[in-house]
Amino acid sequence: MILLRTFNFNYAKACLTCSFLLLFLTFGCKEKNEVPDSSNILQGVSKNIFLGTRNDISKLVSNKEKFFFNRDSLKAFYTQRKNSPIWSDPELRKDFILQLKKAEEEGLYYKDYHGQIIDSLEKNLSRLNKEEKSEYDIILTDAFFKFSAHLLNGKTDPKKIHKIFDLPKNEADLTALLNEAISSKDLEGTFQKIRPNHPVYNQLISALKIYKGKKENFEEFKPIEKGDLIKPEMQDPRLPRIKFRLMALGYLDDIDPFSNDNSSPVQEAIKKLQLDNGLLADGIIGNSTIKLLNIDYKDRYNQILANLERWRWYPRNFGEHYILINIAGFHLDLVKDDKILRSHKIVVGRPARKTPIFSEEIKYIVFNPTWTVPPTIKKRDVIPGARKNTNYLANKNL
Repeated sequence: MILLRTFNFNYAKACLTCSFLLLFLTFGCKEKNEVPDSSNILQGVSKNIFLGTRNDISKLVSNKEKFFFNRDSLKAFYTQRKNSPIWSDPELRKDFILQLKKAEEEGLYYKDYHGQIIDSLEKNLSRLNKEEKSEYDIILTDAFFKFSAHLLNGKTDPKKIHKIFDLPKNEADLTALLNEAISSKDLEGTFQKIRPNHPVYNQLISALKIYKGKKENFEEFKPIEKGDLIKPEMQDPRLPRIKFRLMALGYLDDIDPFSNDNSSPVQEAIKKLQLDNGLLADGIIGNSTIKLLNIDYKDRYNQILANLERWRWYPRNFGEHYILINIAGFHLDLVKDDKILRSHKIVVGRPARKTPIFSEEIKYIVFNPTWTVPPTIKKRDVIPGARKNTNYLANKNL
């Protein structure tokens, strides 16, 4: 995706340092006079989680480098709060755990945020001593920081995936965000401020739910064979399977699927499939269209997961007036006040020379611009082409 917009935005930057001492707190539950050994409570989950002592909780965080995701942020946060607990309110704590479990709805997973350990600690809460409850508080805060970071910028860094990605990171003060969540007791509203709010992201969430159910209750599609083009009104032995596939994907209904005819309803269904997937919507069934038909529910589910992650890389505020370019779909939309004013087909870079993915503010527009051959095209295409063919420039109208 390329986003060209007409606005500027700034976020506060988080600055997290220092270390902290052990919290002393009481969760909202009854204490027992005899507290069992915590190692027995958590057997099989994570051995020796609780390494902190009453005199030096920073050792807990420092020594468990592979366990905690945000050691510096944790130390700075609890120092700022003078070591007071965060999650002693049972309702707030349960709401947070619920939000983490709902993360799967948008392609994030509870287990990635200490989920298994949180479940075990929550289940055995009444058996934990004060020190263990303090450490549980730190685990929950660590989960908050990681979950918030994933909502804000995704789980992966796009610049490490491919050099075509040139997207600035979204910035937010996660410490301030957590303090706000605590004071407002509205975790869902707090997370809503940093997750993508574009209609496409919400549509992907809805599609993910649909395809999750489909992939769990449907056998993998058997591939339709590639072959010659199937043009309108032609017959082909693959057409019954193509019709069944179109019906399974929701593009076709109320038709006899057993005939070998490429009738008008089939052509219209194929056009819709092609249009939705960035192909020329001509109704002709070629190998590219067959490839689309062979994508099963599991593959489509994984495609939606990938697209949800990509949307978390993009800026949160597109402004009221922007251009949205779908590179894979060869498509451009001009959007204002959440309404598409115009749409256009576009040309994009070839696989060997991909179009970069970026977000930038439009500063001016040039009508009827002059065009000079870009240096890369001149070096890689024009000069080699002219050397091979003396008519190359004339053939290209150069």
